[in-house]
Amino acid sequence: MRNYSDITFRYIKENKKRSIFTIIGLILSLALISGVGFFGYSFKNVMVNRAMLQKGNYEAEYWGVTEEDSQLLKNDVDLYNTATEGYKGGYKTDINEEISIDINNYDAEGIKNVFSSKVIEGRVPENSQEIMIDNRFKVNNNISIGDKINLVGLENGEKLTYEIVGFYYPDMASGSSYDAKVIGSDNIYGNEYNFYFSLKDQKDKVNLIYEKAEKLQSVSMVDINDELLALKGQSSYLGINTAIIGLITIVVTIIVMATVFLIYNFINISLAERINQFGILRSIGATPKQIRNIVLKEGLIMCLIAVPFGVLFGFLGVDITTRILKDELLSMLETEFVMSFYPQVILITLILGIITILIATYGPAKKAGKISPVDILKNNGYVSKYKEKFVKGNSIRKIFGIEGWIAYKNIRKNKKSFTVTILSLTISLVMFVVFNVLNIKQNQELSYLKESSVIDFLSYTNKEDSNNMKKDISNIKGVDNVYEKASMRIPLVIDKDKLNSNDELYSAKDIITNYKLLTNSFVYYYNDDALNEMGLSEEELGENGVILVNNIVVNDGSSKRNIEITNYKVGDTIKIPKSLTGLNVDNEEAYEYIESEQFRNNIANDIEEENVYEVVVKKIIEKDILSEYGYQGSFGMILSKQMYEVLDADAYSSMILGVSIDSSADNNIEKILNEVEGSLSKYGYAFDNYYYNNKRSEEMWMVINTFIYGFIIMVTLISVVNIISTISLNILLKRRELATLSTIGMDKNKVNKMILLEGSLYGVIASFWGGIISVILVSVMVKVLDNGVSLSYSIPVAPFIVGFISIIGISLVASLIPLRKLRKISLVEAIRNEE
Repeated sequence: MRNYSDITFRYIKENKKRSIFTIIGLILSLALISGVGFFGYSFKNVMVNRAMLQKGNYEAEYWGVTEEDSQLLKNDVDLYNTATEGYKGGYKTDINEEISIDINNYDAEGIKNVFSSKVIEGRVPENSQEIMIDNRFKVNNNISIGDKINLVGLENGEKLTYEIVGFYYPDMASGSSYDAKVIGSDNIYGNEYNFYFSLKDQKDKVNLIYEKAEKLQSVSMVDINDELLALKGQSSYLGINTAIIGLITIVVTIIVMATVFLIYNFINISLAERINQFGILRSIGATPKQIRNIVLKEGLIMCLIAVPFGVLFGFLGVDITTRILKDELLSMLETEFVMSFYPQVILITLILGIITILIATYGPAKKAGKISPVDILKNNGYVSKYKEKFVKGNSIRKIFGIEGWIAYKNIRKNKKSFTVTILSLTISLVMFVVFNVLNIKQNQELSYLKESSVIDFLSYTNKEDSNNMKKDISNIKGVDNVYEKASMRIPLVIDKDKLNSNDELYSAKDIITNYKLLTNSFVYYYNDDALNEMGLSEEELGENGVILVNNIVVNDGSSKRNIEITNYKVGDTIKIPKSLTGLNVDNEEAYEYIESEQFRNNIANDIEEENVYEVVVKKIIEKDILSEYGYQGSFGMILSKQMYEVLDADAYSSMILGVSIDSSADNNIEKILNEVEGSLSKYGYAFDNYYYNNKRSEEMWMVINTFIYGFIIMVTLISVVNIISTISLNILLKRRELATLSTIGMDKNKVNKMILLEGSLYGVIASFWGGIISVILVSVMVKVLDNGVSLSYSIPVAPFIVGFISIIGISLVASLIPLRKLRKISLVEAIRNEE
């Protein structure tokens, strides 16, 4: 042995079980750190690609730039990836005369720099005879790369022919007008261009973008690609930057804390087992510094051994998970998720590992350096410097007997060991409970939003086009039903005794005695197919029948709540003043009118003179089933066709077409969705694909859950290793005490009971504190997220019960492991404190 520190290698080699156990714990911790790192870098790279796919490879855009200013910007040393855009005009195609294409011109280098990233298939144009078209055009018109397209200008009749060389991610997702990009310089707006660019590395890109715009008189508007800048930590929304940094900080802090606890416990056990060795080394001349170096060296060696395995397992764990979730990630992100190996993650893992080791070994190393040879010889064992704490534990004694009281006394008298173990278990419990509660809440929310609506597509139209659209879509195989709905916003009069409390939440105003006016209310018309979904027909509804949409979601400042507006029952009669006929609040003049005194007088006169339409409540529902996957925001009545037309002669100028898809396993959902989208696009109306949006929400939450639970499992495993090592250390330090208890009459079963109770009490105490912290955190997170009606004050109990049982079970199982070691200890050796 050349120096004292060489003993470290011998100890690691000769105590293989202890060393391997420690290294496994380190590998788990480092795998968690590296896994988060690899996933974080890969996710950021994927999101950057997604941002560029959707908008292009640029950080900002100036509108209305003159040709002279665009040249100045191209020569600006701070800018790169520049492109100048002009508008060539709108054109009809020979492929489908019902649709038009808006063509934008770009300089050759600019279209390559900025828009290559948007290409889904093919490439960007390389000359003025080539064109790149919105991918929706391909989906709806069955064309491919290499096809020729003939165009005729809408304004000037100009005839053009292009070869299609690429399809790209669409700038807009609805309507019958498509985008296209070509190389050219003509611009129907004259000397006004849009200019795209990115900035070279700067500390504050957003401010610089606006500073440069102010220097150019021609810039009419600045558009910042916030999603791309946010991924570079330069978002114009400070909250995004803070959230990203905060999330990373929390995750890394939890991992480092769990690892510190783990290594601290193992090094303490190492000290306890070798305390006599350190005493002997001190007696033959080793200095406190040399002893400290031995302990530090031991931790660093095991860290260096664990780093390559931790990095490898971290990468493989995340890579395998992302491969399993490949389809869900593709649907959620709209681009393929590719895991990449980043050398910087290895460096970060190594640095964090070494920092963690130094933090964890500092205390034990300092303690080892202070060991006195005299104390070792006098006590023939480990000398603990903690202050003995008197513990009553009377209730524990009554419940579990003397064994329980001794167990409780043992875990409480060493404050540091007790605190470290409880913190380790509490972290795992809090993470498990908090994320499970939020997961349950989110699933409740998704179910509420999904189940309260029957539609998968929603399109805005009018009566004239609605019939043709309905006919086209109904012929698509796999479409379950097509519903029609018309709506009109008008005030409604409600009996005061039928109006529930908190009427200020939904704009109820007094008009005359016993009546109030709801200013934010609607009347609806549903076709027979839609009425059938609610269990009624047009005949059953009759001319004067109504269905009440009686619930709304309100935010009272602390949470969102689903409340009933009225307490009407089926069979009740409601009065609609005839002066409401033809009154649509969305009309600006009508809006001013209903705020006037004259309007209230007219309503009051109608009621007093019985100049009203009387309608009868046939059914009461919670939410409009033909609304989007969202919250009901207003009180409403579904009227018969006759009554709806009486209230508004121009009743169907604005309508909604709802489409439901048969999602059975026999159908190709993707094909059906594309056909419906193509059919709706022909008519030029905006539409929303709620089936896709809802599916994305479900997939996104599933992906998040997978990684969250993986994170929880890893931290829990570290906690399990922690408690095993802690209880092992406690037994090791109390061998003399346990042996003494055995010699004075405590049999083996009672000793076993005491050890098991000691482990269980850790779980019980951790459950108590973890439960309190979890309730506080869940309440705070629910309030901060304020994500919907299910995120109220109600907190599910199941995650708490499962968490408590799991933590106590883990603690109990962890106690069984050192019991095997205890059975092998000789009473004589234990009393002498030798092993």
